Amino acid sequence: MARGSLAAAKLKGMDFRIAAEHGWRPSGQPFVITKACGEKVLEIDGRPAWERYRQLIGEITPDNLPRSGMEHPLGFPLWGGDFLIRDPFLTEEDGSIRFVSEVPEDSIAFLMESDEESLLKASRKAVKNVVGPDNPRVLLIFECVSRYFLLKEVFHKEMGNLSAFTGTAPLFGLLTFGEILGWKGVPLFYNKTITVAAGW
Repeated sequence: MARGSLAAAKLKGMDFRIAAEHGWRPSGQPFVITKACGEKVLEIDGRPAWERYRQLIGEITPDNLPRSGMEHPLGFPLWGGDFLIRDPFLTEEDGSIRFVSEVPEDSIAFLMESDEESLLKASRKAVKNVVGPDNPRVLLIFECVSRYFLLKEVFHKEMGNLSAFTGTAPLFGLLTFGEILGWKGVPLFYNKTITVAAGW
């Protein structure tokens, strides 16, 4: 695998509709990220981040944080009722937690929850939002790799959701480590989403 490189493709003569969904919902009461720097969260509700996160989700060890964090991400409210999702993946000796991507300081957050049906429902909704009455010429999929790990042996159902709405259009995609999509004209870096682009 190449490091420090970028792969890009340009498709000419096509119009695209794009949608992203994640299938996660808030659980419990909100809390505040009281101290953070980039991907590193030092305090939640004025307490060491690791201590407070453990209290929120129950017994957990640093070794199983990558898996537990994938199952118990944080959600940050956006206008319109949606959430920006962030995965914790590493705890450090100072009691802080590193997340997959940047977490804003002084922000309100929720612990998020989901299940197999909610994740699959999200993929159905994403593709329905972009596919119109006419079958697209192509469908591009960018899906967070954590969805693959969470769905495991039923991941094929996710792929079935996509192909069921596209007719004979070719489907291309990849598993990603973060997805970028414009939200009200502002590009945002997402985690745990499935992003679908349909082209005509």
